[in-house]
Amino acid sequence: MDAYLAVLVVGLAAGAIYALTATGLTLTYVTSGVFNLAHGSTGALGAYAYYEFRAKQGLPAWLSLLLVLGVVAPLFGLLLELLARRLAETTVAYKVVAVIGLQIGIVGLLIAHYGATPLVFPGFLPTDGFPLAGIVVGYDQLATFLIALGAVGALVVFFRFSALGTQMRAVVDNPALLALAGTSTSRVRRTAWVTGSVFAALSGILIAPTSGLDALFLSLLVLQAFGAAAVGLFRSLPLTLVGGLGIGVAQALVGKEVAQYQSLSGLPTAVPFLVLVVVLVTVKSSRLGAAGADRRLAPPLQIVPRPAKAPLLVLALVGAVLVPDLVGARLPLYATGAAFVVLFASLNLLVRTSGQISLCHAAFAALGGTTFHHLQDAGVPWLLALLGVGIVAVPAGALVALPAIRLTGIYLALATLGFGVLIQQLLFTTDFMFGALNNQPVARPSGFTSDRSFYYVLLVAAVVALALVAAINAGRLGRLLQAMADSPLALATAGTSVNVTKVLVFCISAWMAAIAGALLGAQGLSTSSQAFFPITSLLWLSVLAISGRGAVTAPIIAAALLTLPYGYISDPDVTELFLPGFGLAAIAAVLLTGRPTGRVAGGALASTREELRAKGGPVRARVAVAAGREV
Repeated sequence: MDAYLAVLVVGLAAGAIYALTATGLTLTYVTSGVFNLAHGSTGALGAYAYYEFRAKQGLPAWLSLLLVLGVVAPLFGLLLELLARRLAETTVAYKVVAVIGLQIGIVGLLIAHYGATPLVFPGFLPTDGFPLAGIVVGYDQLATFLIALGAVGALVVFFRFSALGTQMRAVVDNPALLALAGTSTSRVRRTAWVTGSVFAALSGILIAPTSGLDALFLSLLVLQAFGAAAVGLFRSLPLTLVGGLGIGVAQALVGKEVAQYQSLSGLPTAVPFLVLVVVLVTVKSSRLGAAGADRRLAPPLQIVPRPAKAPLLVLALVGAVLVPDLVGARLPLYATGAAFVVLFASLNLLVRTSGQISLCHAAFAALGGTTFHHLQDAGVPWLLALLGVGIVAVPAGALVALPAIRLTGIYLALATLGFGVLIQQLLFTTDFMFGALNNQPVARPSGFTSDRSFYYVLLVAAVVALALVAAINAGRLGRLLQAMADSPLALATAGTSVNVTKVLVFCISAWMAAIAGALLGAQGLSTSSQAFFPITSLLWLSVLAISGRGAVTAPIIAAALLTLPYGYISDPDVTELFLPGFGLAAIAAVLLTGRPTGRVAGGALASTREELRAKGGPVRARVAVAAGREV
């Protein structure tokens, strides 16, 4: 009994932090419509700011805490409100890309300045404890619980009974009516973002003493809070508090029960994501808060002019053939880039062509690499094993497509991210995937084991993948995918099954991503879990967002951006800025080119029936005309 009581204490302390984080996240979401996936990086920023004041500048703990919660976090909240205001009229996909870019940018800057090694955090709470019913309760655990409970409780009271709280609820329901009443909606939203940032910073400061000062870990704290926000249906603060506490206790109990089973070591961490996925899959979309319309990721500025694409692609292919004779020792880098072309081609097809937001592509690639290893071990010929990775990846793609049938926008993004995290936590260390060593050997094909010869294998794979995507885009399936991205309702009106189309594109994309994962493993002669953490999916989407609009050119540019700079710039002070650079570039791309889709000035259709018939055929023309009646 004492053991379970100790587990309860630990769970309540952790759950209080989840509730605090999720409350700030929910508050900003319901008042702005922007689900801040970078909320965890705000917590990391607050923790590092406290470290800077307390450990490096030598300020007292109370003053350091006051500066972080009274100055740094509010100022950052105001900056976030400005960004959210610019994102208000963009597509849901663009909002996701922008906040992912913010997440990557903040984490990258913190790592660049403080390093990737976790630092010892100077906590401000006492670490001793007192006896209670046969166990010792730490003063820091009790204080964490009371601080989080008090903060959330005070916010709930403020939200329900104060004039500003009433206005904050009203800005969600009808901002135009609130503005007519003479209340500044901008002031209300600024208050919400400042409060949310303070909650995030406080969460980071409370958890850093036990986790260590680690930018990546702290930035992922928000992922643990997604389940709590889901329990509150992304709008109810009291239910969010209950959800956070319940998830914390459930994690602690599960951790105690599975401690003796090494194969289930990732199950406690997976609990919040199991809750998230269950809520998203079982609760009706109409009950989820602040859902925003879903439209495809509108293309950024065209990097390669249309008339120049064909000759440039020919020149690029000729140059790619000559690469082994031109780049010398950098050849492995170009080989890796060729494998990434396959991956970005699959991601581009799913996200840009069909309009489905996916944050679990790294999971598909990981499944491909490990399935390839097992097929090789079973003696399957190399090429057949490469194509055979679909036996696992295609069902996984179909499984992920199931939430896409009923979810859109940010909820689909959260569901796919949850799937990726579950794959990592539950399967990565099992023999089915990477094993206890988190690494599996992968062989190259016989006769192509040298770097030069295998480079040409990867080049052929990249060309085939691009040709496949180009053929899909030019054919009937491509027109259906583009029509589904423009208006699923109109596509259904035209007599085509939207659900079948979604499942099909997820399966194709997952299969191609799995092949890319297998090729990356063969290039490195092994496949490792370190290359396929869920955060990697966020990075890939950010890079794709700044790589242009072409189905063929965008994957090439994205692969080059992700791999080649590291071969030509060796200065660590510069290379460590690549990660934040990708994030900030993604934000810039959204701010420069993000725009709502589906409407044009005066309510007129964006294109005439004749124009669309010439561009994409009669199906897309009929779909677009129907779409004009409902968007």
